Amino acid sequence: LADKGHRFIWLRSIWEKILGPDIDNRILRVRSNYHGMLRLIDDQFKRLIHGLDERNLVKNTIILFVSDHGDFVGEYG
Repeated sequence: LADKGHRFIWLRSIWEKILGPDIDNRILRVRSNYHGMLRLIDDQFKRLIHGLDERNLVKNTIILFVSDHGDFVGEYG
């Protein structure tokens, strides 16, 4: 974390106090869960497109998908 700056070292120390010494394994699990949720979104979006295509609505449909999650899933400590 030395190259990440003091903010990330400080955040890591806070999370270590909350999650305990097994923080790295917990972060891996959180990332895995997050990737699973992304996969679910992808699968549901695929179902939407397929349903529109079956009804010949794809060419006349505009889909706006907006998200502001902003979670780095521990990427920076």
